[in-house]
Amino acid sequence: MKKIQSIIIFGLLLAVAFTSPDKQHDHMKMMKQKQEKMTQPAEEGMMQVNLPSIQCGMCKNTIETGMNKIPGIKSVTVDVDTKTAKIMYDPALIATQEIEQSISKLGYWANSTPADPSIYTDLPGCCQMSDSEYGQMMKKSKMEHDAMKESMPVDHQPSHTTMAMISLPTIQCGMCESRIERELPKVAGIVSVDVVVEKNMGHIMYDSDLITLNGIETAIANIGYQANETPADAKAYKKLPGCCKVN
Repeated sequence: MKKIQSIIIFGLLLAVAFTSPDKQHDHMKMMKQKQEKMTQPAEEGMMQVNLPSIQCGMCKNTIETGMNKIPGIKSVTVDVDTKTAKIMYDPALIATQEIEQSISKLGYWANSTPADPSIYTDLPGCCQMSDSEYGQMMKKSKMEHDAMKESMPVDHQPSHTTMAMISLPTIQCGMCESRIERELPKVAGIVSVDVVVEKNMGHIMYDSDLITLNGIETAIANIGYQANETPADAKAYKKLPGCCKVN
């Protein structure tokens, strides 16, 4: 056995010895490049996020603690005075839009991404805005959403779009309108949503290849509202603000 090992080692040494200088140089260069690549620090991104809805130190703690649990987030520093956050992240693991959505899921607005309403309503009172401030932000969000919808080229719309008029008997106010118009387009297949509070009606454009009418009703129910004869999801309805509940 030892004799065989000696022969193999001797053969390898001969192969190296008779390798051309050019090939040896190429091999050494390749090894050096690999080593340099391994020792390079991972790419790091930095973004500043506006947090218009934060109110206090508890908000700061909630965001910093929650965001630091997300893969790809390296550090989060929230400044309550300027209502901003400086976030260091790994672009290979998380995108800026995902960062905004993650803050939204903690119950706070991030740039133009609204806070998740079901989470926001569960925040401590000191972490919530006044009703008038919240209403103004919801109105601004709707205006931005409408402007973006109007600027979308017609040829970007799906080829199998269908219009559905859905009765929304439990909606009460502009906050209900904004919530449905913001949340429903996140569902695959929904092209556009226009809610008319005065008529308790929703005009929904959707791709019939991706979602059915029953699927739309279920999606609205999951937001907390009755859609046609489909009752609101009890847990989602319970989380709605008082002004959005049926008297």
